[in-house]
Amino acid sequence: AIDIASSLMEKGEVCQVKTDHRFAYGTIGRSPDIPPNSSLVYDLELLEIKSPLDFSSISEKELLIHLNKKRGRGNDLFQRKEFALAVHSYSRAVDMMRNYQDQQSIKDLSSEMTDLWIRCLNNLAAAQLKIEMYDEALESVLSVLRVDPVNIKALYRCGKVYLIKGELDDAIKTLQMAANLNPEEKAIHAELQKALRKRDQEREQERALYKRMMTGGSRSNTGSRQTSPKPQTTKPSSSTSSSSSSLGWKAILLGVGVTVAAVGIGFLVAKYRK
Repeated sequence: AIDIASSLMEKGEVCQVKTDHRFAYGTIGRSPDIPPNSSLVYDLELLEIKSPLDFSSISEKELLIHLNKKRGRGNDLFQRKEFALAVHSYSRAVDMMRNYQDQQSIKDLSSEMTDLWIRCLNNLAAAQLKIEMYDEALESVLSVLRVDPVNIKALYRCGKVYLIKGELDDAIKTLQMAANLNPEEKAIHAELQKALRKRDQEREQERALYKRMMTGGSRSNTGSRQTSPKPQTTKPSSSTSSSSSSLGWKAILLGVGVTVAAVGIGFLVAKYRK
């Protein structure tokens, strides 16, 4: 509420801001003076307006002061479970470091800046995971691992994102590396066992599917087999039968004719001799 109201004020202006708990200290409150779910009234006076940071000329010491404030603000928001606001605060710190590095053409940050860079990105990834920004969380932890390949928190969160995204081989490889670096961390082993169980389940499902496919194919081949047809004797068609019958009668008549002719000739010969 203060951030929103102050951005609308002029220098020297005084105002009173009434706000719901959502824009104050939320469901957690602030111990010991502000109970959870408290609506508040702020009396504000805008005393000064500062210019934006000039990253081309700011010193590293001065920048570290601003960065630690942003990170501390993000930590408070995270503890109050204001994860979206925590993401915004951590992201501002990361952007400030990037701008500083780009505008001053610094290839390698100092050890103190590098340590803060890693802390901010790890915290950013944790907040992003809480609000299911999985692709963004993965990019945050990969940015850490480019600087510190054996950072246990980054490896753990990286493996967790891979597991959520279903990239089981990458998840197991990354979580195994984290477990080797810190064998006592129960959270790492819990995620690793979860990834291993899920991979075993998927492999079992693949084997069952393959078995069903093979069984179904075998049954299909068995069903398609048929006994060879028995040879059948074909009966002559009616036209063939009638043809054969006609030829038979012709042969009989021809035989009768020949016989008659032979008898006649024999008779004539006998008469001539007498």
